[in-house]
Amino acid sequence: AYKESFNHFKEIFEIENNDIINLDLTYRSPNNVLKISHDLIKQNYENLDECVLIKNAHGIDGEKVDVVELLNASEEARFISEKVDEAIKKGTPMNEICILCRTHNQSEIIKQALDSKNISHISAGKINLMQKREVKIAISYLGILSNLIERSGTGDQSWWELFHFQNTLSMEDSVKIGRYLKDHRKKNIGIDEALLNSLDELSLSEKSKEIIQRVVKKLRELVISSTKPLPELILDVFEISGLNRAFSHERSIKNIESLMNLKKFYEVAENYYEMHEKSLPEFIKYLEIIDTLKVNVEASKIIHIDAVRVMTIHSAKGLEFDLVISTNLAKDRFPLVRTKNEPLIPKHLIPDLIRNIPDWDSLDEKEREKKVKDYEKNTLLIEERRLCYIAWTRAKKELIITYALSYNNEPNSTIHSQFLYDIDYANNESCNYIIDEGDGSSVIAKSSDYEKHKSLLKEQLVKSLDIDDYKAIIQRCIDYVACRDNNVEFDLNSIKIDKNELAKQLKKDDTKQPLLIFNPKTFTFSPSSLMTYSECPKKFELQHLYQMPQRGSFDSKGSGANFGSFVHLVCEDGVNEGFNTLDQYINLAKEKVKEDEWEGVDIEKVIETLNVFWERNHFKINKDSKTEKELNLEIDGFRFFGIADRIDKLPDETIEIVDYKTNKSPIESYKREIQLGFYALALEQMGYKVSKVTLDMLKLDKPVEFGLNNGEFKSLNGKEKSFKLEEVKEEIIKLANLIKEDYEKGFAVAKDDKPCHFCGYKFYCPKWEE
Repeated sequence: AYKESFNHFKEIFEIENNDIINLDLTYRSPNNVLKISHDLIKQNYENLDECVLIKNAHGIDGEKVDVVELLNASEEARFISEKVDEAIKKGTPMNEICILCRTHNQSEIIKQALDSKNISHISAGKINLMQKREVKIAISYLGILSNLIERSGTGDQSWWELFHFQNTLSMEDSVKIGRYLKDHRKKNIGIDEALLNSLDELSLSEKSKEIIQRVVKKLRELVISSTKPLPELILDVFEISGLNRAFSHERSIKNIESLMNLKKFYEVAENYYEMHEKSLPEFIKYLEIIDTLKVNVEASKIIHIDAVRVMTIHSAKGLEFDLVISTNLAKDRFPLVRTKNEPLIPKHLIPDLIRNIPDWDSLDEKEREKKVKDYEKNTLLIEERRLCYIAWTRAKKELIITYALSYNNEPNSTIHSQFLYDIDYANNESCNYIIDEGDGSSVIAKSSDYEKHKSLLKEQLVKSLDIDDYKAIIQRCIDYVACRDNNVEFDLNSIKIDKNELAKQLKKDDTKQPLLIFNPKTFTFSPSSLMTYSECPKKFELQHLYQMPQRGSFDSKGSGANFGSFVHLVCEDGVNEGFNTLDQYINLAKEKVKEDEWEGVDIEKVIETLNVFWERNHFKINKDSKTEKELNLEIDGFRFFGIADRIDKLPDETIEIVDYKTNKSPIESYKREIQLGFYALALEQMGYKVSKVTLDMLKLDKPVEFGLNNGEFKSLNGKEKSFKLEEVKEEIIKLANLIKEDYEKGFAVAKDDKPCHFCGYKFYCPKWEE
């Protein structure tokens, strides 16, 4: 679509002005916000009669819009963080506060200011996964590994990434390495060879040597893993680099998003491996192509969380918030005066341009070029103004507009935005024009190499608080303080630890605001997730909430796991097709096993299993049998979902539930009771009368069968203990409430080591950090 499409539509369909109905009421923004937004957008109209003043449907005027002038970007960030803090203390929910910026870069200093006040915030909007710090580290390890395999001698930047991930290579030693490479360029000595084989020649400090040796040691370990399939190699990178546990110690927004980003990167690699090439060097080339073509793989972000939203205006379309702070309303920052996005259609074919330059054919090349530039400039301004209108009208109650007089180190280097001029902000009756001359910001521009180094030490110290053990944290703290005070004398023996005070602080943690808010309307439990939680809450978090890749998950897609899925599929299709002989099931299996996805499935073992299935089930299956029955259950406001392999109608019109199992070991009683009890509860809530439940253990001598009568399950063919349906219901509700509580406070690791023995999530778990 292009900007005059509505006018063209009117012309083509001969729409008269009296045929147009203006929607001039809104239930969102108050009148003061709508008034200044109207003053802004009317600048886009040649005919002001076409620009309708929209009013609040309830006649609410609301607070006047504060337009605040600050000295510099740091002061703007300080002011915004204070306003947000003030709003939260007055009772505004954090997820009803939105800070809007024109670009992602403009938001960074504001996020720092929010962090300084411990205000939870999330970035909403499209952020490139490949630019996230944790993913760049993984790519750097893979890139260097690929270079070592291919002996390509490139990838210097990847080494620097690793030297400054949880490390601090000094500026002096960084310069030495750079000079060494420059001096030996004629000998074709790359950074790989210099650091792997010529470290002693570089005359580096002992601390820098230690950092480099640590990185090199990890890479040597990865070289050993380099022959593994790419998805398994990615997990080795996570583990050897320390990324696997870097974000699992403390539950914070950044840590959760970082974990999800690692998962997403793993999925990118897994998909590439399955769909394209198998080698690491080809995968690295694939990532380079993505970067070259500016393909944006969107990073993970948490939305359903009680935190302040910091987003670009494009991301805010269709949303609304109690408090909106529109930032950076300064010249050349908003509106932007140029954009990187070029239209795919050649400019001389754009309908708007042709329409607005009727004498196009008579112009020479220079005149045409000038006309095009004027057109582009005007069009960009119109689009930016529309974007600003969107930003301001996100506000349901209060709108604050901010700008600074300097966004560099030069005072008074800019002025207010044209959009503020459009609304005559200093004289507009719907505005309060405020000049804030304070200079209390703690965000200081970094200038010297010393300040940069100190800032890097501080950043690494802060990050280490959630990652390292206390000894490493103390060492980083010493490094930072020594740099800050230019003093290496420390008396650590003078530090006293008050354990009673620490215990009091730990108790205070129980009263802190939850990071995530559990919403029962959007959260659904399954029987398997409940059983996972009962074994280990941390595993539940990693497996069912974050769905992280686990050790063995790539291998599990082989014949072992496929066997069970294949048998389930054949049984399901056979019942649905109404098969009445064993041969029909066997023939179906022989046909399906030829498909690529079932490669490796042992057809002879499948036939053995189908023989058992047929012997036990052929007399039960009838025209009323249903397979893959979806079961929804709601109890005490909690939602549950599961799938029963088959339900059969019995002669007395009651129901038997049948669930196939192809594992060789019996199901422990607690898990069996949760699963069978859930099936019965869900079907009875759906109006069925359940009289029998069966776990058909196809690899064991006999199935496990229970009769259900008067709310009690009793074994029909063995010594399994009886259990009551009401007790299962109470246990399910108890587990759901515990998960709800942990969802908001954090999931603990299992106290017992038994569930950990074969756990694929063990390498994320802080309990097993070496």
